[in-house]
Amino acid sequence: MKKLIVIVACLLFALVACTSPTQKKVAQADLFFAQQDWDKAIASYTEAQELDPKVGVNEKLAEAYAKRARESYKNNNYDGAISGYSKALQFNPAIDVKAELSQAYHARGMAYAKSGQPLTAISDYSRAIELDPKYAEAYNNRGIAYTGEREYDKALLDYDKAIELDRSYKLAYLHRGLTWFMKSDFDRAIADFTKATEIDPRYADAYFWRGRSHDRNNEWYESIEDYTKAIDLGTTLYVIAYNNRGLAYSETGQHSAAIEDFTKAIELDPSDWLVYYNRGAAYALVRAYPLALADLDRYLQLDVYDKFGARSSAEGWKAYCLLHTKGLIR
Repeated sequence: MKKLIVIVACLLFALVACTSPTQKKVAQADLFFAQQDWDKAIASYTEAQELDPKVGVNEKLAEAYAKRARESYKNNNYDGAISGYSKALQFNPAIDVKAELSQAYHARGMAYAKSGQPLTAISDYSRAIELDPKYAEAYNNRGIAYTGEREYDKALLDYDKAIELDRSYKLAYLHRGLTWFMKSDFDRAIADFTKATEIDPRYADAYFWRGRSHDRNNEWYESIEDYTKAIDLGTTLYVIAYNNRGLAYSETGQHSAAIEDFTKAIELDPSDWLVYYNRGAAYALVRAYPLALADLDRYLQLDVYDKFGARSSAEGWKAYCLLHTKGLIR
């Protein structure tokens, strides 16, 4: 803080000492830059440039635009971030270090990805990689974009390269695992998620996705263990984790435990219709028919258009429960 005060004081002195209008404008812009007021800094540098096109403020302008873009990105203003990074790149003669230019393309690519423009993001990531072939994060993020476009083989090549460049890159292992999952190669997915947890034993989402992969392999006890770990570590996918662990409990005949998990999932997100169906079926299996009917009716009321493709099964369970409640079957 003291250092900033000294810098600002020096800039104020320089501002007073300036003689030409251009020098005063540059000194004023430098003051705004030191105060991290990017809008005013950009405006003042631009005015100085208009007064004297040879004033030499391109580098400062590029940096100010990049810093404003970074703030826009942090505030989820991705259009603002794209605009800012584009302006920074406009002054690329000032960004004469390839690494810095690569970072600007990469940052703009991330903004394009967040704004729903994956192909443009891929183009920027590719430019970043051309400028810096050892940019592991750019390979990883391009891989994510390729995965989103279902170009899985291209994505895998990018994740491979990111991991080659950084063997401790847990995010690259996670996303390569997700891509194997999308390709239904669950054993390879499990191997990558396992590697991610070895790098970071508290990586909740890696345990979650390994649990899902075990589901697909019908390895129910392993999936229960992984979902439990993910929940304990605070996965952001906790509602699905509770629901999926409940399904795994059901598959192993632990219906009471399944009901507890489905109930927890509903408490966390009452709008998740399918969980009502899952709990209704579990209630039916423990002969709690009135509770089963209430859940199945709730599901049928909510999923009018059969979004989950479970209406027919729900109606079958409901008919089964009604026969039991009427004493027609035992």
